Amino acid sequence: MRVVNKKLWIITITLLVVIECVFTYLSVKSYGNKDIKEIKEENKVNKEMFSMYVENKNGEYEEYTDSEYYPIGLKYYFNEERSNCTDNKGKVVSDVISYNNNKITVSSNKTLFCYLYFDLDKVPPQTFTFYLGGSTNPEYINTTNTTAYLSWTDNDITSYCINPENNSSSCNWVSTTGNSVTPSYTISTQGSNTRYAFIRDAAENISPVVSDSVFLDTVSPVITSASDSGAGTANVIVTETGSGVTHVCVNTSSTSTSGCIWDEVSGTTFTSTTAVTATGNYYIHVKDKAGNIGHRTSAISIAKPVPSLYTLCSSYTNMGTCMSSKYGSSKLKEIANISTAEYGDMYRYQGTGDVVDNNYICFGTTDKSTCTSNLEVYMYRIIGVDSSGKLKLIKQKQMSGLKWHSSRSDIAWSASSIYLAINGSSFLTNTTYVPSGWDSKIALVNWKYGQIAFSIVDMYSGDDSYDAEINLGNSTSAKIGLGYPSDYLYAYIGGNPGANSALKNVWMFRGIGAGMKEWMIVKNGTTFAYYMDPSYGTIASYSLTTSSNWFRVFFYLESSIKITSGTGTSTDPYIIS
Repeated sequence: MRVVNKKLWIITITLLVVIECVFTYLSVKSYGNKDIKEIKEENKVNKEMFSMYVENKNGEYEEYTDSEYYPIGLKYYFNEERSNCTDNKGKVVSDVISYNNNKITVSSNKTLFCYLYFDLDKVPPQTFTFYLGGSTNPEYINTTNTTAYLSWTDNDITSYCINPENNSSSCNWVSTTGNSVTPSYTISTQGSNTRYAFIRDAAENISPVVSDSVFLDTVSPVITSASDSGAGTANVIVTETGSGVTHVCVNTSSTSTSGCIWDEVSGTTFTSTTAVTATGNYYIHVKDKAGNIGHRTSAISIAKPVPSLYTLCSSYTNMGTCMSSKYGSSKLKEIANISTAEYGDMYRYQGTGDVVDNNYICFGTTDKSTCTSNLEVYMYRIIGVDSSGKLKLIKQKQMSGLKWHSSRSDIAWSASSIYLAINGSSFLTNTTYVPSGWDSKIALVNWKYGQIAFSIVDMYSGDDSYDAEINLGNSTSAKIGLGYPSDYLYAYIGGNPGANSALKNVWMFRGIGAGMKEWMIVKNGTTFAYYMDPSYGTIASYSLTTSSNWFRVFFYLESSIKITSGTGTSTDPYIIS
């Protein structure tokens, strides 16, 4: 009896070991790094070991059968915390379930019964891009047939909606796949149009709204008038009720904009900025913000612009390098009011006060408004330009009266009272007139001085006066000087006014105020110095000791200066650096 019991006990133990091994084998085989579908398919014969519970919209968990499969990461998330496994005695076995990259792994050497839980995705898509008008996100369009653009980073988006109103409940959902869509879209209302977009995921969560606006303008602007501006450009007036004009082009074709240089403009009255390169007939084209183009099919005549010192030399590093290329050339002579021949040592500005308005220059400031509002301090006029690129300047306003010298003794210019004053503290080192650092822009040059016979000056010939001046036997090196008779005479067209009264109209006297007599460098005899009377246009001489004569400062700018802006007019003077 005891033998039988022992045999039965051995048999029983052996069977239990075999069963345990079988269950262990099935458990490892069933849960070895498989996804949900693979697990279910491999456990059809052992389904009692595996249960899957999926949350519904009511927050309840429903158990699903072998034939049902729900992908992880689209509508559902694996709930690793809630899921668990138990052994054949119903005891929970901890830390055997792991989840990574949509794979569930059960690691154990025991027979386990596992319960897997999946939570319904309840989080709506948070961000996406929506452009009404295409992927370039235009602000304006000129056609009713456009293209919308939506893109997102979520991988479970199944549909989208573009709605005229901010309400997803009235959406007509359109199915989609991938991460972007460019649907065709029609907008028919002129002006600003706003649309609202939504996206929806596999769990039917709807995103927050994203809106975008686009301005529809299908009407081209109309050019109502165009004319020559006088600067090689066109004055234009348009009728525009849509998106607004942004560019204008002037070219030789009535309808084609090929080769156009589009100048930026705004408003309905404006001037083009790109000057024509030759005088001729031109056509005007304008473009609005939506890209509509209006054409003026009737031509207007536009004259080639006259260059200024700035436009002529702006591409050069300084006036010296510019003049080494341009001096004496037809380009230099094209500048308005510049003499066509070399007068004296330079090409000079010539003409009357109401004609010459392109030789104003600021000295002592680079701020135009400061210059134009402080004429007595900062405004100068350009007398001319020499071959080395030095500009000869005259101060716009007269300065307070000084004696040429304190006594009637025979005194040289370089020792005179007025020379010492303007090359000393009265001007050159007075920061009111010559701010710190600006004196370095004034060239140190030789000023000729001595006596000229009155008969030569009285002929009112610029050439005769200049010849007499350069043959003077004395000179001194200085920065500041006074004028010569030839400076005034050459300012007159042709350099020979022929009558005393004619000089009162030359440009050099425009805006000088009361027109008091102006001292010159040269003398008439030993005790008289020449002066110019702008009120009468006469050159005469006066006693050295008179205190009634005023003066104006003359000097040359270094050829290393550069004209950085301006047209040379009294309201837009040249600015230098």
